[in-house]
Amino acid sequence: MNNETLSTAEKLAALQASYASKLGEKLAELKAAAALIIPGDRSEDSATAILELSGLAHKLSGSAGTFGFKDLGAAAKNLEILCHSLGENALGENGKPVSALERQEIDNLVAAVI
Repeated sequence: MNNETLSTAEKLAALQASYASKLGEKLAELKAAAALIIPGDRSEDSATAILELSGLAHKLSGSAGTFGFKDLGAAAKNLEILCHSLGENALGENGKPVSALERQEIDNLVAAVI
């Protein structure tokens, strides 16, 4: 390995370490957003919480994969897909609230991410 390659590898390792040091905060945000989702709640706040969780999972799925955390990225992607679907259904005047079973799915996927 030449110095240029080593330097690039060291830079990548530093970026990965920096990302890893911030993961706890990102996961805490994810967990806090999930806690705002209440089964049976038809309020706009609940729909907003679902969409917020979807957005956080989306960011995490992309960034985790980029920095070498493939399993974390895949788990976050599964959470994103579920939340996006639930959020779309929850929006609007005739929005469908999250069921207890769907809430359990969210909890299971959040646990898989964390």
